[in-house]
Amino acid sequence: MIEYIARVDENDVVTGKTTKQESHKNGWHHRVVAIFVMRGDKLLINRREDNGLLDHSVGGHVLYGEEYGAAARRESFEEIGLPENIPIKYLEKFLVSEKNDNAILRHWFSLYRVNIDDAFIPQAQAGEVRELFFQNIFDVISDMETRPDAYTRGFRTTIKVFIKYNK
Repeated sequence: MIEYIARVDENDVVTGKTTKQESHKNGWHHRVVAIFVMRGDKLLINRREDNGLLDHSVGGHVLYGEEYGAAARRESFEEIGLPENIPIKYLEKFLVSEKNDNAILRHWFSLYRVNIDDAFIPQAQAGEVRELFFQNIFDVISDMETRPDAYTRGFRTTIKVFIKYNK
């Protein structure tokens, strides 16, 4: 089944629907959510199944007809099993344009934070998430500086915005 996402303009106004592949190939603006899951000062890290890179706790594209908050809730449940009763806090929305191999990616990122305690144990989604683990957020940032290629581009970008909410 083809999964359609919202194609948007430079002001984040929906202009139609597309696929992730078409959007990335053609450099079209589209929407993405990034969720940082924190347990105290430790950040939940996601090692991606497809390429082994370290990534946001949870992330994904916003489907056509879906709002950012609904996408954050859906992705959080799908990727780590986050229950409905745990709040997801909106932080900020911003545009990121970057060159990736032979394409220009234009993502409207909507950034979220989730605080959990020991009662919730995140469960990795088979097929998308290879492993989940917690690491001190400042150790993550330090490691990112020495081994940037171990992390996704999006994660390296969004953590710079996230950290200002984590001081």
